[in-house]
Amino acid sequence: MKEIYARLADELNRIPNGFPRTESGVELKLLAKLFTPDDARLATYLSMEPQSVKEIALKSNTGEDETRSGLISMVKRGLIELKKDDKKGFVFYLIPFVVGFYERQNAKIDKEFAELTWDDRHKLSSINLPPTAATPKPFSFYYVRVVQEDGEMAWSSPIWLIER
Repeated sequence: MKEIYARLADELNRIPNGFPRTESGVELKLLAKLFTPDDARLATYLSMEPQSVKEIALKSNTGEDETRSGLISMVKRGLIELKKDDKKGFVFYLIPFVVGFYERQNAKIDKEFAELTWDDRHKLSSINLPPTAATPKPFSFYYVRVVQEDGEMAWSSPIWLIER
């Protein structure tokens, strides 16, 4: 099962924002928390290039009805995006982790999810993400999330920390 999340992580890392792998594998745990194994398998056939249900069904060797159902389920959970194309009808595509489907999970973040995304017990240099084309030096980012007395939540934009 871990293999399907590794394949999805690799697909997400092809997006310009990146989704780099870590030594701890926490990124795979995050994906497993958000995507079922069937979701992850189907999502590996997506890219940022919008594709029709028919195109995705052919690539994934899955029936169109099953493909459509899986894609719509992921759209409803904020994991992928959908738009209307004049020629192809509805098309589906991957969105980045940050800024993308992570922010769409804020109302659903539970203790387990928060602990997967927050680990401040290590020196910053040991948890930095590797350089990417957009960020040529190792980096980390944090979000500040608060729960107000009335139960409403607020969170910051990413706070980027880049090694010098």
